[in-house]
Amino acid sequence: MRKFLYLLIMLGVIFFMTHAGFSKSLYPLKDNSIKIIVPKNVVIGDPFELKIYFKKPTSNIQLSWLNRKLDLTRLNQDSVTIFLGSDIKKDKPGIKLLTIKYGNKKILKRIYLRKRKFTVTRIHVSKKFSSLSKKDLNRYFREKRIVESILFKVTKKRYYEKNFIPPILPFIISSPYGRVRIINNKNRSIHTGIDIKAKEGTPVKAINSGIVALTMDQFFSGKSIYIDHGYGIVSMYFHLKKILVKQGQKVKKGQVIALSGKSGRVSGPHLHLGVSILGKMVDPEKLIKKF
Repeated sequence: MRKFLYLLIMLGVIFFMTHAGFSKSLYPLKDNSIKIIVPKNVVIGDPFELKIYFKKPTSNIQLSWLNRKLDLTRLNQDSVTIFLGSDIKKDKPGIKLLTIKYGNKKILKRIYLRKRKFTVTRIHVSKKFSSLSKKDLNRYFREKRIVESILFKVTKKRYYEKNFIPPILPFIISSPYGRVRIINNKNRSIHTGIDIKAKEGTPVKAINSGIVALTMDQFFSGKSIYIDHGYGIVSMYFHLKKILVKQGQKVKKGQVIALSGKSGRVSGPHLHLGVSILGKMVDPEKLIKKF
């Protein structure tokens, strides 16, 4: 009798929870309407691809990764490929969550950020770049605010094509991403881009198609160009001798946009190439060589 009563009670509980809307949480069903391809682990600073495939075209897609968001609600496609990344200066190793929202559904993906090995270099520059005056310091902070407004802006449109190309050939890197730089015998910062060997006056090409978001003569970076490639990707070209494009101009992949030089804080002529993805400074070398 007791067993029969217990069985009736359990059946009643299951019936109540099912009709009260709890069945989905108790018995989650596999969602066959979406397929997600993303790496399980990535070295800090390395860009990576996120590929999403839908059975039916979807227009309401929102991504969240390392406190950055990408809203793709205007899309109406059955597949989308997005680049994401992390920042050697801002992010730490460990398991991080990628959130993908589509319609009224949400999926979480765990990605492990692995440590990155550091190298050290020593360079010597003019003293005015290591001991800033009040005027120069104010200029630096003013320029920083302008640049951040460009890097944190997310264009909900894709301008870039499939592959990224080197801005200069031969593609010889003199200072890689993630290198600790000791400037005038003082430990300054971690290199968040790459330095490419280039004689003064060497033509510099856009690594992909986009719109010139900013041209500027900066205190540290010298004559600079920022290109918005869409979906939160911005490439930057520093220490130029001459800028050949204007702000707001559309550029094609491989188009000559400048001549390399030695403006700003440098020890000699070269090209500094940087890439930001959703405000995260990633390794441009990996983007060019892998994608």
